[in-house]
Amino acid sequence: LHALSAGLKAFTSYAASAGVEVCRICCGGHGYSHASGLPKIYVSVVPACTYEGENTVMMLQVARYLMKCYKDKQQGSKLPGFVSYIAEIPEKRSGMDEHLSFNCLVKAYKHRAARLIEEAAKQMQSLIQSGSPAHEAWNKSSVQLFWAANAHCHLFCVQNFVENVERSSGNTKTNEVLKAVCQLYSVHGILENLGEFIHDGFLSAQQVDYLQKAMFKLFEVIRPNAVALVDAFDIPDQVLQSCLGRYDGQVYQALYDYAKMAPMNQTEIHSTYYTHLRPLMNPETSNYSKL
Repeated sequence: LHALSAGLKAFTSYAASAGVEVCRICCGGHGYSHASGLPKIYVSVVPACTYEGENTVMMLQVARYLMKCYKDKQQGSKLPGFVSYIAEIPEKRSGMDEHLSFNCLVKAYKHRAARLIEEAAKQMQSLIQSGSPAHEAWNKSSVQLFWAANAHCHLFCVQNFVENVERSSGNTKTNEVLKAVCQLYSVHGILENLGEFIHDGFLSAQQVDYLQKAMFKLFEVIRPNAVALVDAFDIPDQVLQSCLGRYDGQVYQALYDYAKMAPMNQTEIHSTYYTHLRPLMNPETSNYSKL
């Protein structure tokens, strides 16, 4: 339980921090304005990588548990629950086709995690056999141990996402959308860490092509539902504090009102300036594109 909670704390806070930055960049100049709410979200989310346990330390605690599990596997002991995949006989090649079944996607994540765990364990064993004390062998292997722990946590997220979507008893159309999101999350994770999946030839070049084509197709499938998926979290305006993400969608009016509140815009000259600027802020009623 400790290893799992420590790993998920690190994995999810890393993912959240990276996600906020992507959103901030995608909003262009507005993303860097406090009016967007994103800078406030960023400074709130990023510290989570440090407080309640620094993330590298958390991941290495996961790795310590995984090394114990690998040792138990070598000694023939049965591994408990989720980590039992470490003791499974690995498949040398993926059976993935253009349909990209959930089963094949999860197997790819299991293969990646099991391989990285084994490589980290063998690296430590090699250093110890060469005469390094156990603590030095651990420190010298910390990068590989981090990779192994990260892959383990990624597998946990993918496998649980798949299991919960597959057993969902909700609306059929909703389930179809969630399955697409789940598939995109799984496919995107492989492509973002492709080197770790193809390192030993587990995935072929053709299978990588399947993944890339599927990702672009899933973008088209999910795009019409993207706003509804975000709104499903039902984050109120009072919490979001964003001109861009406001419930009523009145982005330009909100930006205009936000600009008027700035101290430098309280004088008559600045007020006049923004009165003339205001029509240009609405692309539906302005000739901004012609200027």
